[in-house]
This record gives sequence, structure tokens and C-alpha cells, in this order.
Amino acid sequence: MTPRARRSAAGAQGTGGQASRRERAWSTGATAVRPRTRGSLFFVDDDFIGDKSAVRKLLPALRASQAERGKPFAFYPEASVNLAADEDLVREMVEAGFTSVFIGIETASVEALRETKKRQNVGVDLTAAIETLTRAGLEAEPAMGDRALLDTEEIVLPRLRAAMA
Repeated sequence: MTPRARRSAAGAQGTGGQASRRERAWSTGATAVRPRTRGSLFFVDDDFIGDKSAVRKLLPALRASQAERGKPFAFYPEASVNLAADEDLVREMVEAGFTSVFIGIETASVEALRETKKRQNVGVDLTAAIETLTRAGLEAEPAMGDRALLDTEEIVLPRLRAAMA
């Protein structure tokens, strides 16, 4: 990463003129990796796109670092399913080197989603969202939460059949 890109990544401003803890952590992770390191880099955050403005500040620095180093990393975040609705952000992520995304499906039960306050998944065509991400260049890896253990066959099977069609 060039000194300018490092300053840009490290200089993302949060409230009060200081970088937020999340922005500092992302910036540090993007610049502190050994120069010859290659492979996958998983952004461990329960919702990578929870603060889209911070992500949009991070992506140009990641893209510059990737270009400078010959694209050594395949980035991989955890995100909510509503990522698929933001085509520009998905495109920017792919351009920066994101190749996969861990999507929190949680459960196939709409009632359970409402009960657990996972409203971003209610009313979403999960199959279409996964297809959108895949077409854009992100391999979507859906994950079910522990609430899914309580789902009945009548809830799960129709979703599985639709996803595998």
C-alpha cells in the first residue's frame, strides 16, 4: 500500500474528528499484513456492511493495496442479506478483491425472524438475493443461525427446494 493510501485508510474520520474503532481496526488490518502474504482474508464482523460509509471509505484503500501487490488476497466478509440490494457497493467490493460473502440467513421462519429482530431478512427473496450476489462475482455462503434448529420441515424444505432449483 502506498503511503498516500495508508494515510487515506488510516485517516477515515469518525465522530469528533477521530477514526472510529472499527475504521482503525480495518485500516490496521489492511496495512499490517506482511508484504509477501497471499491468500484469503476474512473480515470478522457480524455485519460488514453495518456502517456502509465506513466500508465505502475502506474499499478504495483495499483496491489500491491489491493493485500495488498484485491482488494477493481474496477478501471474505460476513454480511446481512440486504447487501444484495446495494448493487454499487457489491460492485465496489468485487473490484477491491472480495470473492465470497458469508450471508446470515438465520432461519427460514418469518415469525422467528420477526421474533429475533432480524427484520432485514423478512420479505426478502433469499434465493434471488443469493443469485444477485453470485452474478455480481461474490460466492454467497448462506448460514443458518441456532434458531434454525427449531424450524420445522414444512418451513425448511420449500426454501431448500427453491434454492436448489
